[in-house]
Amino acid sequence: MRLGVLKYMLSLFVDNNFITGEQRDNIFSFMKERKRRQIFRLVQWVSIIGAFWIVFGVLALIKLLDLSFLKKLYEFVVVVTKPFFALMNELFGQNYLYAVFALIGIISWSLFFWLAVRITKKENLSIFKLSYFQESRLRSATVFFVISYICAGLAFSFLNRLLIPDYLSYYYSTVKIIPIFYMFAVVFFMYFAYRLKDQISLLFGIYFTALSVGTFSGYGTACYYLAVSRPVVQLLVSIIFVLLGFLHLKDEAENWCDYFGRTYQWTGLLMGFIALWIMSIWGISKPEGWVYAPKAYELWIANIMFIAVSTGSMFYGAYREDAMFFNYGLTFLIIATYTIFFSYLWQDFGVAFGSLSLGLLLVLTGYLLKRVGIIKKYIS
Repeated sequence: MRLGVLKYMLSLFVDNNFITGEQRDNIFSFMKERKRRQIFRLVQWVSIIGAFWIVFGVLALIKLLDLSFLKKLYEFVVVVTKPFFALMNELFGQNYLYAVFALIGIISWSLFFWLAVRITKKENLSIFKLSYFQESRLRSATVFFVISYICAGLAFSFLNRLLIPDYLSYYYSTVKIIPIFYMFAVVFFMYFAYRLKDQISLLFGIYFTALSVGTFSGYGTACYYLAVSRPVVQLLVSIIFVLLGFLHLKDEAENWCDYFGRTYQWTGLLMGFIALWIMSIWGISKPEGWVYAPKAYELWIANIMFIAVSTGSMFYGAYREDAMFFNYGLTFLIIATYTIFFSYLWQDFGVAFGSLSLGLLLVLTGYLLKRVGIIKKYIS
């Protein structure tokens, strides 16, 4: 039914007191919106079919074209860039391509970063958050910032790769490589994070901090990410991040410090719990050679720490009504019950004893929480 006819019929219903004028307007608005959606759906499908045939036509057109000029263009580019690549080879040796890729990354960072800053100035933004992905007017700036930081991160990674000579084994060498460019990346991203109050740059700064620690503390030149080859070091770094988070949080109105504080906290908690998880499986000290033979007392200490920190995080989250701490603690407490420690316990002492021990431990934890009034406070 056409909207004009519908409006006429609804007016007749109003004149005969079948419906009120307000009901007439509501019905008309509903049917108008419904018809608009149907037309929009038609436009969508027509556009999709049209796009398909455009792509098909372009491919058919390319098949008819003489593309020999592309070969000549490639040869021209090779001739023009040959002196540049020769210079880079002279400066950086056989790994000169890493330097070339790093230069491309720096140029790409400059372009996308400039575009993102222009948008932020146009919108008069004083802070920038990762959640701006959800806002249509800021989505392009967020994408440009992310792309620019990825390009910068790749540039620092390629430059750092130049520090590792070819004659070194990447995994088994005992030569230590100081990750200078990873450390420069930390300063670079932290500078823009606090200069622009940009949460995205802060995340990249935290990542390269963990990467620097992992590379410097890892065995040989294996460059383990997040220092997992040294879980104790990773745990110390995670504690620093969590403390930095508390220092940034303010009691006043929400501002950029709060976003930075929460970012430090959730990244620190993630790193810390992963470190405890690894220690609960492989022990605390570095094993001799490359065969993992964890010591029993180290597993006891690590698993007790793992359970204590998980429970403590749940306790703090419940007490402060902080879902992040509570959920982290709950997740990793569940993970802790499936570590090698409990597998050994079940294997050596029997499934019954191990299960009873675990069950009593969890029940005791709930009793202690209730005893101190945490659960009672929220269920009463």
